[in-house]
Amino acid sequence: MKRVSITQFRKNLKKYAEMAQEQDLEIVNRNQAVFIVKGPKQNKEDAFNELMGVAKSDIPYEDVIKEKTKQYL
Repeated sequence: MKRVSITQFRKNLKKYAEMAQEQDLEIVNRNQAVFIVKGPKQNKEDAFNELMGVAKSDIPYEDVIKEKTKQYL
């Protein structure tokens, strides 16, 4: 994850928007994390990896989906 100052992020928004497609960005202000920018590819991979952990289970998939959905609502 690349750390970027909030000042540089504001000045070069287009550059960092393109960079976020390939890697996560941690935006910092006075060395404190303000927020993290994640590209759509990473979000899909993270969601897939979470589901892979529950793929081999005796729990009915409907219950798993309901539980996972609650996390995002």
